[in-house]
Amino acid sequence: ANLVIHYVPRGTVLSEQQKTAYIAEARFMRAFVYFQLVKGWAGVPIHTEDNLDESMNIPKGTKQQVYDLIMSDLAFAESNLPEKPALVGKPSKWAAKTLLADALFYQAKYTDAAAKAKEVINAGVYSLEPVAVPDDFNKVFGMGANSKEEIFYLHYNQNSPSQLVLYTMQITTPWFGSNGYGVLTWTNTSRFYKEWNDDDFRKKFNWYKEETRLTPWTAGQPAFPNEGIISPKKYNNPTATIATFSLPCYRYAEVLLLFAEASAQSGGPTAEGVEMLNKVHRRAYGYSPDAPSSVDFKAADYNAETFTDLVVQERAYEFQLEGKRWFDLVRSGRVKEIMPRNIQREVADKHLLWPIPLIEFDLNKALDRSKDQNPGY
Repeated sequence: ANLVIHYVPRGTVLSEQQKTAYIAEARFMRAFVYFQLVKGWAGVPIHTEDNLDESMNIPKGTKQQVYDLIMSDLAFAESNLPEKPALVGKPSKWAAKTLLADALFYQAKYTDAAAKAKEVINAGVYSLEPVAVPDDFNKVFGMGANSKEEIFYLHYNQNSPSQLVLYTMQITTPWFGSNGYGVLTWTNTSRFYKEWNDDDFRKKFNWYKEETRLTPWTAGQPAFPNEGIISPKKYNNPTATIATFSLPCYRYAEVLLLFAEASAQSGGPTAEGVEMLNKVHRRAYGYSPDAPSSVDFKAADYNAETFTDLVVQERAYEFQLEGKRWFDLVRSGRVKEIMPRNIQREVADKHLLWPIPLIEFDLNKALDRSKDQNPGY
């Protein structure tokens, strides 16, 4: 991204309009990457087009300095990206607004976050995919996903395997044609799974409930099914010969839930915010997102804290296996309550940030092991 931002303005072939478009895409991607970094590590070395000549030796920036870069990049991207992506997988203006809403949300600037999310909602560009049966969620996930709720996905090349799918898939599975590693498994006796309503289509779609094997089976061997073991199939594709798929980074459901939670932070849940939550919740049970249903929540039943509990839990169901749960628990201050409750694992203060890898100190001479490592490591 820095190379594009640095060298494109010096080009003599592209028009100024083309240059601006490419720089806007690069600045969006730089903001996107630094947003992942700041959530995991807080302050990190900040590499920009202005310090390309300094190689790896960049001092650690503060958390606020990282956010300042993110906000600056997104302001430029929001103003200069097109309404529609130039190609599938490229960012649009709406992707920039969505990432901007999320960055504001993580900085606890809830009023601004809700307002930015509302801009995306009011645009009428996106809508939730209707779901009549659990497998209808295949329109949202998978290699061939082409969804009207897609805001920004990472689209993989058909010949480039995705490690995430390989880790989630069992070595032999009936729901994915490519072999996997079988690293990620679960049990149907877990508290989270048992408390999840069986009528929720997301539960039925996300998890393969038959008895599955953790090791390959060959003819002549006795079958030793692992009773209670369930395996993820969210990105299922039985015809796949290589583990490729499209990873949703932002989809319309997230904008709705972000608005619902952010709008409730100051004075409690609003009718509008609860309706946004209900749209996502209705769809999960097979109802039309836009019509009242028997599974609706009511604003009068909640205050700001209990409604936040509700939205954070809804996000856990909606975005499972999309890489958001840990950060949701940390940002909402619920990680030390939920982790022991659900998986009997205590969370120390140091776990709220991740350790800077030792190789970073080896490669970056501007980092000091004693001063720059995150607390507790």
